[in-house]
Amino acid sequence: MPWIPEPLMAEICQIFTDADHRTRNDFSINEVVNERDYLSRFLTLAAYPRVSGGNKYKGIYNISCSGDSVERKHGIDALFAFKYNGEIKLAVCECKIEKPNFDNGRFARQLNKQRRLLRANPEIVAFEMFFHRQHRPPYDPHLSSICLLDQIDNYIRIARGGRPITHWVLADLDSLFTHLVPWPGFLNIGSLIWHLLECRIGIRIPESNYGARAASAAFNNREDGFMQATRNLINNITGRDYNYTQVVEYCRTFDFDAICCIDLNQVSSDRSL
Repeated sequence: MPWIPEPLMAEICQIFTDADHRTRNDFSINEVVNERDYLSRFLTLAAYPRVSGGNKYKGIYNISCSGDSVERKHGIDALFAFKYNGEIKLAVCECKIEKPNFDNGRFARQLNKQRRLLRANPEIVAFEMFFHRQHRPPYDPHLSSICLLDQIDNYIRIARGGRPITHWVLADLDSLFTHLVPWPGFLNIGSLIWHLLECRIGIRIPESNYGARAASAAFNNREDGFMQATRNLINNITGRDYNYTQVVEYCRTFDFDAICCIDLNQVSSDRSL
């Protein structure tokens, strides 16, 4: 039996796809100027989608952490959390504007930081989100281009014979996406969310300690503390007793630019999906 009902998955995927499409249009006419602008506009449009007439969509919670780090602690700009029937799926992403080089070697360091986070927390999905002002193959003509960290690692292993990229330039990105196009993949945000909710990628985790004590003990014993802190944060954001101090402390500790929580039980109860 699927984790999420298909009509609910379809609506959530369409909301985020449409938000990305609209943000991409704004980016192409320079109304959005950098990665932080793009991410903020994208998440705002998802929270106030056309399907709800531009009104706030029940069940989508966005938090801007407004950190000023040049380079994030975990090489990640945003955390996405999907909560349903007592379980959570997590995805994290780094955002990049297509340009001749990727911040003078920063991108390679950011990928290494993501790898360390995933080694400690293998339930998480990590992906990269690339923004383009103009369309050119092999990138999506209307949306951001998406790839998983796992896909980058497979590309390095298969297409490059294991030779790492220590300083990414645009030609490397072109080669990566040319390699990915023939494969079943996650080349836009809607398809990535669909596969996440369909449980083809990532691992569901219990949202609380009750009924899953072995898993909870394992989360508590992890050295980085990320998973337990994130579960607590999600329950805080989507619960009735919102604790702003906890949110601030989480953002300070884990250094994200934005957090997006989607409580799918609230969505389905509100829209009969």
